[in-house]
Amino acid sequence: MARKIIYRFGNGAAEIPAAGLATLGAKAAGLFELAGLGLPVPQGYVITRPAEITRSQLLVAAKKLGQGTLLAVRSSFNGTLLGAMESILNVGLNDTHVNDQPSYCKLMQSYAVNVMGLSHTDFEDLGENSAAAFKALIASKTKTGFPQDAGEQLFNIVTAAGKRQPEACLVIHAIVRSDGPNQVATTRNPTTGAALGHPKDLQAILRKIERHF
Repeated sequence: MARKIIYRFGNGAAEIPAAGLATLGAKAAGLFELAGLGLPVPQGYVITRPAEITRSQLLVAAKKLGQGTLLAVRSSFNGTLLGAMESILNVGLNDTHVNDQPSYCKLMQSYAVNVMGLSHTDFEDLGENSAAAFKALIASKTKTGFPQDAGEQLFNIVTAAGKRQPEACLVIHAIVRSDGPNQVATTRNPTTGAALGHPKDLQAILRKIERHF
C-alpha cells in the first residue's frame, strides 16, 4: 500500500496525519489548526514528500481546488531550513489568464529563480512590469522559456522544491483575494509595532495567520 503524502485542508476541516501536525512543518500546522477552528482558510493540501509525488497525483489534487484556480506554493518546515524554496504566488497565470501585469511578472520571476536557476539580479534592469520583457529575458537565458500550461508550472515547481530541500513539506492552496489592506488582521500595529488589545484567544489565532504569511 502506497504511503499517504497528500493531506487536504479547508472548508472548516483538515486531514490530520497519524504522526501529528508537527510532521507537516510550522506553516502547514498553523493552517490546519485554523481550519480545525472552522475559520475560512483557503482550500489546499500539503505534500509531505515533494520528491515522490507523480504528475498525475499532483494534477488530480489541484483539480479538486477548481479549474482555473490560481495557486500559492509555500515551503513548510520546523525551525530554520537553509535552501528551502521561496513562496511562489499566482501559479496558473499565463498570457491568456492575466489578472494584472505585476502579478504575472512576479510569478515569472519567482518561477525562473526557483525552478530554472536564474537570479533575481537578472531582472533588475527591466525597469517595468512588462510581461513581454520578462518572457523575453527568460527565453534568452533558458532553453524552454516560461511555460504557459498551469499543470506544467505546478509540477515543475514541486519537482524543483523536492530537489532543493527534500526535508521541507509543500503547502499548495487557492489564492483568495481581499478588497484591500483593511482585510488583514495582525497582533501588532504595522506602523508602530505596538501590541493591539485583542482577546488572548484571538491573539493566538492571529499569530498562526502571521506565521503563515
